[in-house]
Amino acid sequence: MAELQRTEIAARIKQARIEAGFTQPEMADLLTVAARTYQNYESDRVPWSLLGLISEATSRSMAWLLHGEDPPAGDMPALINRLDDLELTVAAKLDELLDIARPAVDPADVTDVLTAGIEEQRAAAEQPAPGSADASDATPADPEAPAQGKRRAGQRPAR
Repeated sequence: MAELQRTEIAARIKQARIEAGFTQPEMADLLTVAARTYQNYESDRVPWSLLGLISEATSRSMAWLLHGEDPPAGDMPALINRLDDLELTVAAKLDELLDIARPAVDPADVTDVLTAGIEEQRAAAEQPAPGSADASDATPADPEAPAQGKRRAGQRPAR
């Protein structure tokens, strides 16, 4: 950036501060910088990262701080309309994405599945546990399995 432009921007920063009614120490406090650092902003060192804060504090636009002129007022209604249109477009796209992301499931189907699962769990809980006294009545013995304590033919006794 040319030295002349930097000097002009620093001069506009100073003008904006004075017109807003702030002293250099007050602006330094608003920007959370040392007073000497802020003095440099008004002489030769443009604080690019703080221009937005300076713009807000002094109620001057960034365009004015950088170029010495504000955008024409006639453009503002067109810009507002464009922003409104963009907001509607973004909202519609967001709705589309949310519709895609949501599974297409009928809540009644979910209720039916959950109810069936609960009924299966209740039925399983009512079954007697294996090895209990009621289990021998409920489950017939496997005729192929050896009886406890008995050996099959040709088996050696356990040692």
